[in-house]
Amino acid sequence: MPKSIDSGTSGSKAGSLLIDAGLLVLFAVQHSVMARSGFKRLWTHIVPWDIERSTFVLFASLVLALVCWQWRPLPQSIWSIDDPIALFFAVATTGYIVVGIGSKSATSSRTSATGTGSTGRR
Repeated sequence: MPKSIDSGTSGSKAGSLLIDAGLLVLFAVQHSVMARSGFKRLWTHIVPWDIERSTFVLFASLVLALVCWQWRPLPQSIWSIDDPIALFFAVATTGYIVVGIGSKSATSSRTSATGTGSTGRR
């Protein structure tokens, strides 16, 4: 029985978006929390250290199964791209700008923190 992201009974657009976003947030929070060393330290008081990673994978799989089970389809169009080439160039240009700003920011903060240039010499 083939199933796509748009198949199934759909509800309102707002309700579906809220449920889908909540499921994605749950997945992200589970990954972020269980990946932290503080959580791992506490968690290994409950489960043996040898199976800590396995329990992470188990819980991640359960949350992913929940996402797949409870995902609400959005058969109506959310956005439409008329010119994919223009979109590609806009995204690429934005990426170059972000990298350029980030590298200038990193260089200037390193220079001001150490009082040296990029070579590390005074």
